Amino acid sequence: MQVRLLTEASADLDGIAEYIGRHDPRNARSFTHELVQKVFGLASMAESYRVIPRYASSGLRRRIHRSCQILYIADVAHNVVHVARILHTARDSIPLLAHYE
Repeated sequence: MQVRLLTEASADLDGIAEYIGRHDPRNARSFTHELVQKVFGLASMAESYRVIPRYASSGLRRRIHRSCQILYIADVAHNVVHVARILHTARDSIPLLAHYE
């Protein structure tokens, strides 16, 4: 499967790298690299993670990597994974994901 980051997910990734980079630039590069690997790793295992019950109608799934959640939709029919958001697990994601309900 191809992995595509939606605009919001790309901005989330940049924001995460920037936030960590303010405190520890080397750790920011390392963590961002790991996170990107997990995102693109979905290409071979998109259906391995369960659909979030609240967002079952849209098929939104979650993969956790350390303190971040990668939120995505696996479009098997078109062989593509759409990464919707990449958010810190402590962040209130409900308002950000309302249109997936």
